Amino acid sequence: GLEAVVNVGPVQVVGEYMNTWLERDPPSDGRLHFSGGYAYVSYFLTGEHMAWDRESGELDRVIPFENFFLVDTCSGECGRGWGAWQVALRYSYGDLTDRDILGGVGESVTFGLNWLWNPNARMQFNYIWGRISERNVTDENGFVATGGDYQILGARFMVDF
Repeated sequence: GLEAVVNVGPVQVVGEYMNTWLERDPPSDGRLHFSGGYAYVSYFLTGEHMAWDRESGELDRVIPFENFFLVDTCSGECGRGWGAWQVALRYSYGDLTDRDILGGVGESVTFGLNWLWNPNARMQFNYIWGRISERNVTDENGFVATGGDYQILGARFMVDF
């Protein structure tokens, strides 16, 4: 596989591409090839950046400039912090079809909105539109499914330490 990450201020661009070759048994049945990858771009609306540990080559925890909080002040007003907000767009592709293996070709586009409350808590919201083609499955009633489109709305709340 091939992977790349570029961080420039509040922008992050990530991409990965993978190939797998399989030898069949017996080998005369030929070699199979499957591949896939994704490209992703994100932007912190509040200016934070994705931390990068250069020695280990790992992405680190994002630390919001301001944690999320709401509190009544002594003057009768409300003090608040908004946390960090990030928007993201991702394109994914996977080809699991080769010769007589009809696993399908899938592609999807994801729009994400991430709200980081503090370094240890966040909410993530995703809208995913995808398509599967070159898939051929017959059920017990003789119905043949060759693919289709799908849409997904997702939300996650995560706390980690």
